[in-house]
Amino acid sequence: MDTASLDVDSVFGFPVEGALDKAERLDYGESAMTHAMVLEGVNLDSEERPTLWKVENSWGKDHGKDGFDSITDEWFDGYVFQVVVDRKYLTASEREILETEKPAVLAPWDPLGSLA
Repeated sequence: MDTASLDVDSVFGFPVEGALDKAERLDYGESAMTHAMVLEGVNLDSEERPTLWKVENSWGKDHGKDGFDSITDEWFDGYVFQVVVDRKYLTASEREILETEKPAVLAPWDPLGSLA
């Protein structure tokens, strides 16, 4: 999965893929949290920034490479809305936020609640 694999905007001559940002895609129903995958690994560049993610897809072994997909970090940034991380992998400052900040309660119609 790569946001640069198809240049749809050039084909049509106007913004299609690039017309909406991540928040607008949620607001207008173009994107939704309707699918879950397991992060299995990440490729880091020389500056420790992620470039490619390995995910196990829930569509089964016949999808992708034995049930696994690769997604670019750009795709991850654009289409991943929520992750679940074991606390042991959080930094001390991230754990402090969890302990001191009050969680936000979303309205039932909020687009981030569609998978929940």
